[in-house]
Amino acid sequence: MNGIPCKVLWAGLVMAMLATSLTACAPATPEVGLPLVQDGLAQAATAQGTAAQFLAGWEVEDYDGMYALLSSLSRDALDQADFEAAYREIAATLSLQSLETQLLSTLVDGRSAQVAYRVTFNTLLVGALSYETMMSLTRESTGWCIQWEIGMIVPDLRGGNRLEFIHETPDRGRIFDRDGAPLAAYQTAFALGLVPGELLHEQTDQIYAVLAELSPYTVEDLADRVVRTPDDWLLPVATLSQEDLAPYLDALRNFSGVRLDEFRERIYVDGGVAPHALGYLLYIPEDEVEEYLRKGYRQDERIGAAGLEAVFESELAGQHGGNLYLTSADGEILSLVASSDSQPGQSLYTTLDRSLQRNLQQSLGDLRAAVVVMEVDTGRVLALVSNPGFDPNAFDQTENDPALRARALALYRS
Repeated sequence: MNGIPCKVLWAGLVMAMLATSLTACAPATPEVGLPLVQDGLAQAATAQGTAAQFLAGWEVEDYDGMYALLSSLSRDALDQADFEAAYREIAATLSLQSLETQLLSTLVDGRSAQVAYRVTFNTLLVGALSYETMMSLTRESTGWCIQWEIGMIVPDLRGGNRLEFIHETPDRGRIFDRDGAPLAAYQTAFALGLVPGELLHEQTDQIYAVLAELSPYTVEDLADRVVRTPDDWLLPVATLSQEDLAPYLDALRNFSGVRLDEFRERIYVDGGVAPHALGYLLYIPEDEVEEYLRKGYRQDERIGAAGLEAVFESELAGQHGGNLYLTSADGEILSLVASSDSQPGQSLYTTLDRSLQRNLQQSLGDLRAAVVVMEVDTGRVLALVSNPGFDPNAFDQTENDPALRARALALYRS
């Protein structure tokens, strides 16, 4: 490069970058008669342009456009569905809201190039996370193409490492009537299950007899389900309130193979006061899982599916939190990347009068009718009854039974 002023080199680089086409694998053949130094600068600019197009596509989640920029070897090794899934999985794990990229440097060596860049993930749960990493490019007959590997997303993922978020789920806000009487609250509940491989033969008759009292299954049903379940699987049997389980708790804790997991369960008082107005909770629909993961939810959480529970979902759900870990391929925790605290949901106060609402529901009996009671001066709704009603607590029991769930939905919509 002796004898060529620096200003000329920089001017050549700028002009080459401005002239670079950002189409997939842009042609890399230099113009006839172009001086060697300018050819090198042009190649660097073209490679950097391909990298810039890839990063711009990432910012808007244009996975089709990103995949089109990969080298033929990368496309042979990874199909487009798996390529897209890798990016979507990271976005869901991080509760990604947006991302920003910045090119840092470009180095060209013959038919190979390396582009360093910074990516900043703007997440809902743990704020901004920035990483500096690098992509390699190769010059094919069609131009510069990207040799993809997982470290281009997050460099720490190389070697089979993973990012895992352990959620801290906040308490859902409660729903009250006008005087502060609860309409929807929480109670301590237990998930009861069996691990077939841990059952002792001499205890099984006793276990089945007790569980037949606590669940919808007969002794024969339980025995059959245990036989058909792999030894190391957990077989769900029933979900019970602390009150219902209390008389059996000591006995169950002495049985081998019986699992009791305590959790907080949403409960609608008195079998559902104003159920059409309050609504109910359901597990996140399969086609909306990714959307809610990026809002910070766990995949197995329940969300408001109707009524006030759905309308005020974001307020009632609160702010999720938890810890983001880097783990090895075999699941060992390597480091704590970031963490955040959860915040409980806001409670909701309605204008409903619980006593009036409950009495009106009971007074209608089997009559198919609707009643609305309002304050004349303020327009506040004191009672809102639609008959037949339904028990929103039943949705806990119908999640895995399509027929029961359909009947419950029909009652809500009637």
